[in-house]
Amino acid sequence: MNKTQLIDNCINKKGWQKIFADSFSDLQSLAEYLNVEIDGKISKVAKEYPVLVTKYYADLINKEDVFNDPIFKQCFPSAAELTPKKELSLDGLNETELMPTKRVIRKYNDRVVILTSNECAMHCRFCFRKRQWNSNKKCQNISLEEVDNIVKYLQQAPEISEVLLTGGDPLIMSDEKILKIIDKISECQNISVIRICTRMLVTLPHRMTENFAKELAKRSKVWIITHFNHCNELTPLSLKACHMLIQNGINVLNQSVLLKEVNDSTSELEKLFKELIANKIIPLYLFHIDPIKSVEHFATGVEKGLELMSELRSKTSSLATPTFAIDLPEGGGKVNLQPNFFYNGKFLGINNKKINYPFL
Repeated sequence: MNKTQLIDNCINKKGWQKIFADSFSDLQSLAEYLNVEIDGKISKVAKEYPVLVTKYYADLINKEDVFNDPIFKQCFPSAAELTPKKELSLDGLNETELMPTKRVIRKYNDRVVILTSNECAMHCRFCFRKRQWNSNKKCQNISLEEVDNIVKYLQQAPEISEVLLTGGDPLIMSDEKILKIIDKISECQNISVIRICTRMLVTLPHRMTENFAKELAKRSKVWIITHFNHCNELTPLSLKACHMLIQNGINVLNQSVLLKEVNDSTSELEKLFKELIANKIIPLYLFHIDPIKSVEHFATGVEKGLELMSELRSKTSSLATPTFAIDLPEGGGKVNLQPNFFYNGKFLGINNKKINYPFL
């Protein structure tokens, strides 16, 4: 029996909920597992922004070079989380002011976000919704009564055609509840797309089962948006979870966040994006880190992002090139950004030669 089969047998016997229950939920246990010493500063960070890391994800960390590991930096607290250089808010995108009804964020005319939960399988250190789980806030999953109220709102707003189920992570809930939520929203004739935004395929891929994938596939409006940031997260188990969805006819797209000292190099992004499309996962967005309190140490700066996108131009195809974007404060929405290739009436070719175009 090979390693993959052993893992599958373990999953079948335990179930994803039991595997999740074995996660590291305190700093001390995670530090001991990784053989890392902690000081008062890190302990203070973990008290404000608690640790939650699945054993599966922790096992992706290179124990021989822990502090430089890109997986470690995404899940282990940093003193920088409590030493800001800018005055930022935990709700830097003004989401709470854009809520026409409970759990609904409406920033755009044609689509809404539904906050299904404040719980995830992991507390990502770059999370832009830390306000939902900081200081050990209690888990609050959406109720079916709340879903019914949201459906009424959607029915009264025929211009809305897309719904994003996010959180937290929608997949933290049971199969049955997720399917009920999808079915209720699908009853709205104006809703044509339901996006499930999840990082559990990355942090706890055991969550996806063949039966759940088949049930999701019966609901034609469903799309899956996942969140791989680094090639080291694309393991056989995570890819198997994605393939279950894809093989059942569900579109799987990926959103990445550009993170300083994690994936902010052309080589790392090229590997990530090419591996994604090799597995039929479309790189949709590469976001700069949001202007949120406690995550600014991950910011590369927009210029760095544009520089990387310029360098990727000759290395990745259109399929493997996501849109680079920022999300503006004050609820200003996303801005898609492109490097400038136009200079003094000429365009910069992939060979760095400035070339005339006859149809200006």
